[in-house]
Amino acid sequence: MPRASHKAAAWLVLTSLFLPSFPALAQPEAEAPQVVQTRDSARASPVQLAHTPPPSPFREDLESYRIEYRVRAGSAQAESVTIESHSPTGETLDVLRAVTSSAACAAEGVASCFVSEPFRLVIDAVDKQHPLLEGHALIARAGGRLRVLRGEQELLTVPVAGGGPLAQADLRLHVFRVTEGGALSLMQPASVLGREIDRANAIWGACGISFDQPEKRLTVHDPPAPFMLSVGCELPAPALGGTFSFRVDGRELSVPVAPGSSPRSAARWVAAALTKAGFVPSLIDNPRPQGMSLGSTDLVVRTKQGKLAKLSAAPTHPLSSDPALSLCVPEVDLSNGLRHFNDADSLVGTMEERLLVRSVEDGDPTTIEVLVIPAFRGEARIGESFIGLEHGAIRNVLIQDRAAFRVGNASFTLAHELGHILLDQPGHTDDFGLDTPTFLMDADAVLAGAFGPRRLTPQECERAHQQGRATEGSGLLRAR
Repeated sequence: MPRASHKAAAWLVLTSLFLPSFPALAQPEAEAPQVVQTRDSARASPVQLAHTPPPSPFREDLESYRIEYRVRAGSAQAESVTIESHSPTGETLDVLRAVTSSAACAAEGVASCFVSEPFRLVIDAVDKQHPLLEGHALIARAGGRLRVLRGEQELLTVPVAGGGPLAQADLRLHVFRVTEGGALSLMQPASVLGREIDRANAIWGACGISFDQPEKRLTVHDPPAPFMLSVGCELPAPALGGTFSFRVDGRELSVPVAPGSSPRSAARWVAAALTKAGFVPSLIDNPRPQGMSLGSTDLVVRTKQGKLAKLSAAPTHPLSSDPALSLCVPEVDLSNGLRHFNDADSLVGTMEERLLVRSVEDGDPTTIEVLVIPAFRGEARIGESFIGLEHGAIRNVLIQDRAAFRVGNASFTLAHELGHILLDQPGHTDDFGLDTPTFLMDADAVLAGAFGPRRLTPQECERAHQQGRATEGSGLLRAR
């Protein structure tokens, strides 16, 4: 998709005039270099990464740049310029030798003008090495810069911008063991997650957005023991009358349930009983799943010291004797795959998902929780996300299994699921329009190449920045 801010082909134009090699031929100092869009003579903004796949055949287009410069009499004719791309921290990312050719000079007193072949700024080597872009692409990062050299002389330094202000989202990374004390879901998690975050940074860099690296916030966990009650479970209904019975840290509690009680009201009677027994319950009222008239309510139970309590069924009584309103003690079993949500309960998640997420969430709305598990149950899913839209039970959380890391840049699972959270959008681009496999937010594209699911539109960049802006300290994006 063409970049919205460009009305004509964007060119880098270096207007500095070079001094001759011999002092006897010295001329007055030249005007300072500048970057302009030559076709409409407007001063250009900093250069930006391309949002579209390589054009066929390659040509000057709305996302290509070129170097143009003027040389005074007595200077040697230049045959090429070197363009270096540097990261925001100063490392050299890539180097491109751009061949130049003579061009007509508009300025007076100038012997020769030269212009380079057009080139694009791309996100990675996959784009750079595509045959359509051979010799016409330079890997760059938003927040970095381009340095243009003629021989040993630096001609120009140009900042690289994103499709919006430079911003960063903070990730909290959680890798789960398959069983207590058992094998990790992901071996060498820091290095593997680091590569995956690098891929996400490359793609979202087109929007000026980056993510922090795993060594900052990486934690390994055992699967959680049961610490949560769910009133209504996955089929919430009004009570007909009965009793809830369960054990908490070895102590048995019984709570009567009045006829007509909703899951929400019954959960508050349970919370009162837990408080009286010396525990600290936290109530979470879940949204109503599609097709249901009521929503369930979860209770996370802690001791007065803040530790998660251990819950189980009572040995001699059912969890609920009510024929309509159920009570559950969810458990997580990662050895047979995590049971995932479907379209009907996507705002709620399964009880297993809710227990897993609530074992690590920190209640901070400005961070994104990334959970790595061995696998999802079934074969249709390798990643999923929970977003803030419509006040879901879980927000700003994504879960990814190890199969997603094996797929790598064929589907960019982490970058895709982060897209749902940053855009606050549950759907995919092909849900609302044409199936476009080059878009990152396409639902089903899998292709490890320049025409795979790796593109974000300028409109998506704008939406991500709008959704992520800090409002009363709760925004996902912070300036960098």
